[in-house]
Formats: sequence, C-alpha cells, structure tokens
Amino acid sequence: RSVNPVWISENVARNSKKSPEKVFRTLEMYTAIANHWPEIESIFSFESTSDIRSLALTSLVKLSESVRTSLIEFESAIQKNSSKSLVAGAGIHALTTDVMHYLSLLGDYSNILADILADLPLPGKSSLPESYFDTYDSEDFPLPAISLRFVWLILILLCKLDGKAKHYKDDSLSYLFLANNLNYVVSKVRISNMKYLLGDDWLTKHETKVKQFALNYETDSMEPCRRFPPGGSDSSNVAGGSEG
Repeated sequence: RSVNPVWISENVARNSKKSPEKVFRTLEMYTAIANHWPEIESIFSFESTSDIRSLALTSLVKLSESVRTSLIEFESAIQKNSSKSLVAGAGIHALTTDVMHYLSLLGDYSNILADILADLPLPGKSSLPESYFDTYDSEDFPLPAISLRFVWLILILLCKLDGKAKHYKDDSLSYLFLANNLNYVVSKVRISNMKYLLGDDWLTKHETKVKQFALNYETDSMEPCRRFPPGGSDSSNVAGGSEG
C-alpha cells in the first residue's frame, strides 16, 4: 500500500525528541518537504485538496518545532554536564568530542537551520562569565544569526571545559587540557562546514588561544627546573633525600 509522507513526517517529529541524533532525520524530512513545496502548492492547489496542502504545512511547522526543541535540549545538556572526572594525560574530554561531532553534522544543515531558527531569539549573555563576551558580541563579531547560534554553543562548551580544567591540581596540566581540547574544537571547525559559518576571524582568534595555552603549559611545566636547577644546592638535597 502507499505510504503517506506527511504522516511519516509527523511521526518523525513526535519521536525525534527522544534522541539528540534523531534531529538529523527530522531535518532531512523538513528539507524534503520544503524543497518540494512549490510542487505541493501546484498539485494541491484546488479547493478540494486544500486539506492536504494544510497538512503538509502543519507538518513543516511540527518538524521545525521538533528541531528547535532538540537544539534547546542539546544546549541544556551541555550546560548541565557536571562531570569532574579527570582525563588521563589532560587529553580530549568526551564532552568535547560529543559536542563537536554533533555540531559538525548540524553544520551541514545550516541553510535549513537558518530558516527554522530565524525567529528564535539568541540566548542572553548572563549565563556565561563576562570574560567570554568578546567572542560573542555581535558588534565585534558581525555574523549571521545562524553563525552566532554555533558560536554560542561552542562558547558554552569552552566555558564548561574551563571549569573542568580547574579540577587539575597541577596548573600546567590545566593549560595542557585547555590547549588539547581547544585545538580539537578548532580542528573540527576547520574541516567542517562550520569553517564557513564561523569564519577566518573566529579561527584565527582561537588558534591564538591554543598557542597561548600551550605556551602557558610549557612555562608552568618548566617552573620546577628553574627552582631546582641541575647541579644546584636544592637539586642536591632532593637527590640526597631519595638515596636515604
């Protein structure tokens, strides 16, 4: 028997809220209906078929609402992540890989997302430390609304990573953790469609931060060597104590 594509789209919209990954299925369905909207209006232009046209329009609305809900829940999930476990070797945190994987896939739907999120207000700055505002201020960082949406989500991730870095007792490891994770974020942006959404200015600014974190790590990790130079009296005392 024939399958009603509009019914499928409504079913997808209802079920997509159960898993963040299902948002991509919803976006595919939205894209299919939106791309064929001229044909839908033409084929079902008669009064007798107006119900089908209305049903297709309702499906688009429900699908867009589902996508919005998924993105709001995704943002909330990042905000609520409270894991304090330390990554061995100050490596890449699972939150970083999960968020960037999700965003890199979302970036492929940027044109559709721009339509879906057009009248959804951008979040306020009050939920993040003031020191992060410079990368989000639309006056200093003139980007389209959809680009600012991606900037905002990455900003939340970086803020969470900054908090996680503070759990390392050794400052040098904190800097190494930040350098590794920010470098991962930048590399994912550079090899995905996000490169065009965020732009060269964003990449340059954050690549500079990666280098600064790496320099801070090197500086802090060399501090014991400066305090206990080879052949110095302090160094001899430490060596002597270990032999006893």
